[in-house]
Amino acid sequence: CVIPNYAKKLKLTETKDRKQSCGQRAIFVGYNTFPNLMSVLTGMNMSSIYSACHPNMYSCNELMIWSKFRKAGYTTAYGEDYLRLPDTFFRHNGFKYTPTHHYMRPFFITGEQQNGNVICTGHRSSGKQILNYAYDFADTYKSQSFFGMFWINSYSHNLDNLPSLFENDLLNFFEKARESDILNNTFIVFFSDHGIRYGPMRLLEESYYEERLPMFFVWVPNEFRTLHKQEYYNLQLNQNRLVTPYDLYATLAKISNMSANSADITSEACPSCKNLFEEITTHRTCAEAGVISKWCSCHDMKSVDRTIDRDATNSLQLAVSYVQGMANEIQTIDGMKCHSLQLEAVLRTHAFKGVNKTYYVVAFQMKPGQVVYETTVLKENNEYSILDSVDTLTAYNVRGNCVKNENDRKYCVCKKLNIVRT
Repeated sequence: CVIPNYAKKLKLTETKDRKQSCGQRAIFVGYNTFPNLMSVLTGMNMSSIYSACHPNMYSCNELMIWSKFRKAGYTTAYGEDYLRLPDTFFRHNGFKYTPTHHYMRPFFITGEQQNGNVICTGHRSSGKQILNYAYDFADTYKSQSFFGMFWINSYSHNLDNLPSLFENDLLNFFEKARESDILNNTFIVFFSDHGIRYGPMRLLEESYYEERLPMFFVWVPNEFRTLHKQEYYNLQLNQNRLVTPYDLYATLAKISNMSANSADITSEACPSCKNLFEEITTHRTCAEAGVISKWCSCHDMKSVDRTIDRDATNSLQLAVSYVQGMANEIQTIDGMKCHSLQLEAVLRTHAFKGVNKTYYVVAFQMKPGQVVYETTVLKENNEYSILDSVDTLTAYNVRGNCVKNENDRKYCVCKKLNIVRT
């Protein structure tokens, strides 16, 4: 079972209860929270999501997995903390109306504040408020059918948030759930959207995989293990096989209609993806699982010496030129512009093979600003191309605040224009 670095900081991941649950070998499908979370909630790819969720998130609420549960007679709930983050639904105009029967956003709007490296609401951390709410919700409806989606950003989103602070609250949640018999008939999916995306740890070679392998554990209720032995056996088999958010969507959809014994619901973005109660082949590829090459981690990546491998040098030059070109074309607010960027250092160069193609992963630092970038360059038929995008490994700060388009921020180190009046 793959446990990302931030999960290793939780002693809970080494407890007996964790070992009795199922930890999956999951791969994410997008750069940040929104695509990875939406793939779980809708089973759709980003182009379909952007089209369906315009002008706001409520436009696509019927596509959300909690709506499928609601239609199946379940009581539903959704909660998310650290509301000022732009990674999830805030940037997409949020929900105009309450998306579920129970909705936590109004509670956090009343006074979420930052106290050091802890996000608080009232006299408790926002993360603890969510866990308390999740427990109360489950305990209230434990004799009925219910579905709750509770997303905690505040303990681990930024580098100054400490997942270890989460441990006691999380242990308390599971202990109370056991004591109140919630675990007997309730699935609990404990997962993250991605690994660490920026900061000093991303400079390490293994961080390429760290980013792409989110945390994913499933608590299987005791009743299900007894009544559905083959499905439980398959779920255990799938622990060490390639799993994606699309499979999780199909699994949740299966649970929602299991009592109706109706046809399985599959992911629109990955029609061949399966729910995790079916055995997944050991030979599954990223393409078969709906994962594009940029995010695939099913390969053997090796270090490359640029002084020997000319293709690696060409790949680096293409990546640097791409960043420089983007910086020179960005539209900024009046009186500001982006610095012209120059290569300062090459941090690492690796490569892995595909069928009649080679992928070069390069990480490099540009100046001024000491911004670190990483990208994957595809070499195929003696041609080179950037695979999907160039990403920054340096934490966002005020350096790019002068851009008009938020998506350009990572390529810009702002400076004031020198305007001489005559």
